[in-house]
Amino acid sequence: MEKTVLGEILFEPECLTDVVEFLSPNHFQDIRNKNIYTLMLDLYKENIMIDTISVYDLSKKRSLDIGKISHLTSLTKDIVTSANITHHSRVLIEQYIRKNLNLISGKIQDSVQKKLDVFEVLDDAQSELLGLVDFQSSRGSEISLVGNTVIEHLEKIKAGDISSIGVKTLFTDLDKKLTGLKNGDLIVLAARPSMGKTALALNILRNVSEEHWCAIFSLEMNSESLYTRLLSSETKISYSKLQSGGFGKDMGFTISSKSHLLNKLKLYIDDTASISTTQIMSKARKLKKKYDIRLIVVDYLQLMTAKADTREREIATISSSLKAIAKELNIPVLALSQLNRSVEARNDKTPQLSDLRESGAIEQDADVVLFLYRPEVYGVMEVDEKVSTNNLAQVIIGKQRNGVTGKVNLTFTKDLMKFDNYSSRMI
Repeated sequence: MEKTVLGEILFEPECLTDVVEFLSPNHFQDIRNKNIYTLMLDLYKENIMIDTISVYDLSKKRSLDIGKISHLTSLTKDIVTSANITHHSRVLIEQYIRKNLNLISGKIQDSVQKKLDVFEVLDDAQSELLGLVDFQSSRGSEISLVGNTVIEHLEKIKAGDISSIGVKTLFTDLDKKLTGLKNGDLIVLAARPSMGKTALALNILRNVSEEHWCAIFSLEMNSESLYTRLLSSETKISYSKLQSGGFGKDMGFTISSKSHLLNKLKLYIDDTASISTTQIMSKARKLKKKYDIRLIVVDYLQLMTAKADTREREIATISSSLKAIAKELNIPVLALSQLNRSVEARNDKTPQLSDLRESGAIEQDADVVLFLYRPEVYGVMEVDEKVSTNNLAQVIIGKQRNGVTGKVNLTFTKDLMKFDNYSSRMI
């Protein structure tokens, strides 16, 4: 079958365009055939005619073993048409998958017999399995088809059938600046510790999950703590009092009724510690299929794990993987991130893009970067023309790939871990 596919390309080089998008050299098991296809791809990219002589000459320049030239000429011996190259290529890929499934199965069995950590074995197996189907993720369309989709979308907006903005956070000023959390976007919410990142993310989830299914992957806090935070915001009983039981008996009905309300939210909580990018991708796909989730929150980015030889590359892998999840599932992914200590060393504590911790890849991969800043934490009493900083939180839009940057004021009630639309009367 490998020889047939190569022969079809030599017989009619134009047919390579039908398979180049999904057929990889790795799908060829014979090393000489793999080398021949690699050379064909190189010639294709350089827009050089693919024939026996050009492939053979290039193999000599690259010192790649493809056998004798008679091997190349024999490939077209029984080829009369290239019409079936797509089918033949898919057969090759099926053979490649079967072979690798056997290898992965063998690795799993060997690892289990050696009594290795079963969770690491499972993570490795998931990663390899996902790698086998990557070739199916390719997408492409003629511009006319893309154009028709866009025009149809605009007509629905005009008719009022759908909203012109993405997922609404229900923080009015923030939604105006961002035009909602857009599908396919990686949004990074960054701040120094104890600024309220998790609280703001939970408030957004609480608002969105009244209408749409959402998911949070919490690497720092367990599900019970997250629920208690939500309950504090709803009941207006401080988090510490709820935890310690220091609330009056008269609040029992309020707690019960608000808990009943929270239980109706369309929210999935996963508090797996040290979760990997592969695990999140796998779970996110299942959640999308089961619930059609519209928003994912990851709390927080630096606690995730990925295979890399340096910490900087690990963070880069994590951020690019989160962006890939957002794009594949066509939903916004809100990832929380720590800022480095350089903020504390400056006179002006206002966060900036260079403060993103451990990797510039976060800034590069993110479509939107938000900073959460509470001036009163640093002893600043007034901002912006004598506006009091008491209970004031600012969301600074440090980057927006398809929109404006700027600043949005929110009101933050620390005891309740609750953010509200800004009002000077609440401060």
